Amino acid sequence: MLRISQLHGFNAIPSAASAGTTPGNPDHAWRFESAPNTLVDVVAGDDFTQFGSPSTDNGINGQCIKFTSVSQYLTESNAISASEFSICGWFQVGHIAGGSTRFTPARIVNGGALVSFEVVSYGSGVWEADLINEGTSETGSLSDLYSNQWNFFCLIRKTDTSLVLHVNDEVLTHPDAMAVDGDVIEINSGSAGVSGGDLMMVDEYYLFDGELSAAQVSWLYNGGTGRFVDGSGQF
Repeated sequence: MLRISQLHGFNAIPSAASAGTTPGNPDHAWRFESAPNTLVDVVAGDDFTQFGSPSTDNGINGQCIKFTSVSQYLTESNAISASEFSICGWFQVGHIAGGSTRFTPARIVNGGALVSFEVVSYGSGVWEADLINEGTSETGSLSDLYSNQWNFFCLIRKTDTSLVLHVNDEVLTHPDAMAVDGDVIEINSGSAGVSGGDLMMVDEYYLFDGELSAAQVSWLYNGGTGRFVDGSGQF
């Protein structure tokens, strides 16, 4: 697939949004707790399906889902129903000593079309983010993302169908309209590179049927400590 990439630095979220504003409770929430609740949507019952048998481990809040191979991934095909939406969650990538490695905390697929947020390392210890929309990508260096620590993201399809990606305190925009109208959410699908070890862990995954503001994203991130739902999906 052709990717036309432009390198941009992320912009900081405005300081006025640092305190944040509550977005209300999510329309879907996956907490990735121990079996039998690992893949359960505690709000709406739209559970993930797993492939390749990922496991669980200690997460940022309780347990999390852990991928140790690029052949392990999750899919869910019913949750996205709104024309604008926000997918937020926490992820941790493992230390990669060398080689090019790509992790995919969030991917949205409709037939052959896809939008994805990918975290990329070229073995230098420096991470980048690719926000890919129909084969074109905006790429930003991640100044505050490190291996083996929990990082927050929020991928937003806005009302004008453009894309915004928040990672920790940084934000990247994609100017092109997002043609994908749904539909399948995938985690770790499309990851590539070094296999073995703890490649990626994901925890506290939320879907909102609407476009979150920067202040609402900041409230969820909460300075790196996070806001988490209970067993019924309430903050």
